Amino acid sequence: MDQNKSVAAPHGFELCQDELSAEVCRSIENWLRLGVPLPGSSAAVEIPWRTGDEMQSRRIAQFGASEYDYKNDVAVLCSGPPIPSYLKEKLLDGVNHASGSDSGVEEYTQCIINLYRAENDIPWHVDHPHFGENVLVYTFGEARPLLFRLKVRPRAIYRACPRHGSKYTLSGSARYDWEHSVPPGKGFRASITFRTWTGPPTKPKTSGLGTEE
Repeated sequence: MDQNKSVAAPHGFELCQDELSAEVCRSIENWLRLGVPLPGSSAAVEIPWRTGDEMQSRRIAQFGASEYDYKNDVAVLCSGPPIPSYLKEKLLDGVNHASGSDSGVEEYTQCIINLYRAENDIPWHVDHPHFGENVLVYTFGEARPLLFRLKVRPRAIYRACPRHGSKYTLSGSARYDWEHSVPPGKGFRASITFRTWTGPPTKPKTSGLGTEE
């Protein structure tokens, strides 16, 4: 059995605690939990929630031109709803990454939202390789542990704990060589993840499949 000894943070993992203001956090959480329109929206942005056994009962929604199909375990191009402008403005504008783009608004083309109840977890996984070299995640609600382990033995565990309104990024070794998971908790947790399609230019499908963290 592998020892859960303390190790250094995976190369390419960056955590920025308390990144978002209380006002932005409140607006996003009210939108996710209560359907309250996002600030600056002329009409409520409908969240395309999906549920199903393959999603372990957690609520999932996806925006953009690609999505993860949980049922068939594939990443595909699709004709999904556009990423809401408020999320682009507050979560992506000014985000710079290795791609050389000036803004995450241009870099990230896919957004996935996950809502977790207390009993819901995220099993060990690595994001599908078709979703690019950089993964950006914002967390809301309960500050649950974010665990990392190498895909090969010895699997020492690295533990982080993003707080409400924090963000973290995965690139390089953290993106491809380490699995990550989140255990069950005691309360509400949400995550908003941004990624970029880098898979083959196949014909987009109409959005309506299952989905991933």
